[in-house]
Formats: sequence, structure tokens, C-alpha cells
Amino acid sequence: MKTSTTSRLISRLIKLSAFIIAFGIFSTNRAAAQNCQANFNYSTSGSTVSFANTSTASGASISQWSFGDGGYSYQTNPNHTYANGSYWVCLYTYDSTYSCSDSTCQYITINNGTGNCDASFTAYPDTANQVGFYPSSTNRGLFYYWTFGDGASSNLQYPYHQYSSPGTYLACLYVYDSLQTCSDSLCQYITVNSGTGNCDASFTTYPDTANHVGFYPNSTNRGLFYYWTFGDGNYSYQQYPYHQFANPGTYLACLYVYDSIQTCSDSICQYITVGGISGCQASFSLYPDTSSAFAAYFYSTSTPSTGLTYFWTFGDGTTSTSQYAQHTYSTPGNYLVCLAIYNPNTQCSDSICANITVSQANGVQMISMSVEDDKEIGTDISSYPNPFSEVTNISYTITKKASVSVSVYDMIGKEVANLKNNIDEQSGKQTVKWDATGFGNGIYLVTIKIDEKLYTQKLILNNN
Repeated sequence: MKTSTTSRLISRLIKLSAFIIAFGIFSTNRAAAQNCQANFNYSTSGSTVSFANTSTASGASISQWSFGDGGYSYQTNPNHTYANGSYWVCLYTYDSTYSCSDSTCQYITINNGTGNCDASFTAYPDTANQVGFYPSSTNRGLFYYWTFGDGASSNLQYPYHQYSSPGTYLACLYVYDSLQTCSDSLCQYITVNSGTGNCDASFTTYPDTANHVGFYPNSTNRGLFYYWTFGDGNYSYQQYPYHQFANPGTYLACLYVYDSIQTCSDSICQYITVGGISGCQASFSLYPDTSSAFAAYFYSTSTPSTGLTYFWTFGDGTTSTSQYAQHTYSTPGNYLVCLAIYNPNTQCSDSICANITVSQANGVQMISMSVEDDKEIGTDISSYPNPFSEVTNISYTITKKASVSVSVYDMIGKEVANLKNNIDEQSGKQTVKWDATGFGNGIYLVTIKIDEKLYTQKLILNNN
């Protein structure tokens, strides 16, 4: 949407930016949560930082901290020890029923040295990708070492650096005195712009069950601010919002992005379909192939019957994009078969999975199919946060004692994590954590087997 409509949206964005700056909410990602508000203070003692959670929630709250150096905590008021440097610390808070959530982030700088050293600085982007760097210190006896985030460096006190292309860079200043009795360092992201900017507002949506939709921006620029409108009167400042629509329907969702110094901005709007109107539903049937005990036909019975794209995963590393697929397994065993469908006209997507068993004696047989919430056994399947970085919490409710298994699969059907395996659990709300440290960004599928019922949900991992 790069026409006069874009100009109107950018005009609205500029007014919005002024509102944000005036009311002091410019530096945090805020969810449009009615009863939750994330906030924190901190104090330092040497290299140790004490964090004070000042968040508010409608009831008891759950906290998740990301310390910016790879560490994290679920304590309410944690202490954390750092090396010298600057860190992007984030707090995610949820109420006890997971009905509302919010997050906030801020930079902290750790300097465990002594003396009169100050590495704070200001960057002044110019035209043609040039930036002037000015240290804040008035101490004339300091030595300076700059890194500009593009592989270049300088020992000048006031460097003026030419970047080869627009983008967002992590610039750092290290200072120390002649006797090396004091030192300090500070890093901050800067946005370099040649005129049109490095802002991209395109995004992808992932409709889920119960009128939930995940929104995923395509930009890899880490220095952007986000403002979403969902077409139902609600909005969000989160980078990756997960929105609950009240009713099925078609909505005009918009994303507005801009950098920290407002030298670039972009906006785009697209229609999304939520729920049953012009929607889609994945389903399939299995028919054994009489020519081989290890072979079967997989027929999509999804709706609508035309206009869809298909992606099968058979649980053994093989895939197919046919509407009606034939597959032969090489060895007996249990496999998770999944079908994902997508309608490019309505941007509707859905997926469904089934556990199958393959044996020489009985051929290929379906054991269980993933289902919608079943009030007789399990309900309220959810993951938070989702999209997530490093750790997500997978929760579900069972209404009677049951045997539970929880596994995570990648999009080629390979099991990458087994979180529970036939554990007998009592009725009530249950939660299991998945630590995805070391896994690649992308979409994963969590399956929850409660007795003979199978539930599935998409997870989006983003460690950027």
C-alpha cells in the first residue's frame, strides 16, 4: 500500500509518535492488555543488578525475565550478575489465569570500574549514510575506542563514520584513562538512513483456533517501533502480537513501523479472515495400500475442496504437496502425520495431525486424530508467549485424571522435543515449559495427547 493511502497512514503515524513521546511510552513494547501492565526498576551494586518488579495485574502474576546476556529468570524480583557492558533487559508478565499479558524492555549499563570514566555518547545521522559520534564525557584524559557495528573502528574522540548501506547497527564506545584505573563501555543501536530508509511494514498472519491470530512482521531491522491496528478497534505496540478477535469475519489489519529518530517509516494494510467466514478446515482420511503393508493413501478431505495448497509431513522426514498423497514407510513404528493447508485468496490456514502405527501384521493404521477442544477430557490449549524467544509455556486443562504426552515437532514432522511421555495427571490446569535454546527460528507444532485424544497448536520461535 504505497499510494495516497500510505501518505494518510504515515500522517496518522506522525501524530501517533508525538502522542507517544508526550506521554513517555516511547521505549517499551506495550500489549493492549486491560488488566496487566509490565514495569520494573533496578539498582546496581558492583556487577550485580537487583530488579524490582512493579508490574500490576488483576490477580497473582507470573513473571519472566530476559537479562540480555542469555540469562533468564522466573523469579518476581531477581538478582543478576553481569560483565561490564550494555544490556537490553525485558520483563514479561501474565496474570494467574493467563487472560492478560504485557511486556516492557529497557537498556541498562554496567560499569564495575572506578574513577571518572563515562562512555555515554550521542549519534547524529546525516545524509548519505554518514553518522557523527560525540562522547558525553568532559574528562580530557580519556582514550577512546569505537566500533560501528559494520566491522569498522576508530580511536578518534569525535569520529565521523561513513556506512556503506542503510540499516540498524550496534555502535559501541570503550573509554579508559591513561593509568587504566577507570574504564567504561556503552553500546546502543543506531539507525542509518540514506533518505528512503530501511523500514519495511510487510507482515504475515497465522490464524489459529478460537479466532486467535498471530501477527509476524517480515522486517529484520531490530531498531524499529511497531504499531498494529487489527480492524476491530484494538491495537498493540508489540513486535509479535497474538490477538483474540471477538467474532469470525474479515478484518483490515494494518502495521505502521518507524525508526527511533523518525528518519524512515512505512505502513501496510491487508485483509485477514478470522474464523468461519471464507475460512478453511484441514482434515484427511487414511486408506491402506493393499500392495504393501508399509504403504497407505492419504486423502485430503479439507474444506473448501478447491483453491488450497497442501503440505504433508509423514513423520519420517519426507513430505508431499499433493492433495491426494501415497506414501510408503521403510520401517515399522509409530509416526505423526500432519496436513497443513493454505488458501492464498483468503489467507486462511489450518493444520491437523494424526498418530499412525505401521506394522507388518496390521499395515498402516490411524491411532488418533487431533481434535478441537473436548470439554469431556481437555480444553484451553494455549502457549505463552507465542511467538517466543528461548522459552515458552504450554498449558492445558484436563477435567479428569488422564495419561498425558507432550511433544514438539518441526515442520518436516521430526520430533525435536519430548516434554512428557504417558504421565498420569490429575484434573486441573497443567503447564509445561519448552526451552528452545539452540533451535532455529521458525514454526513448530506442539502435540498434546490426553488419553486417546490428540491436540495440536502452532508455535513461532524467533530468537532475533
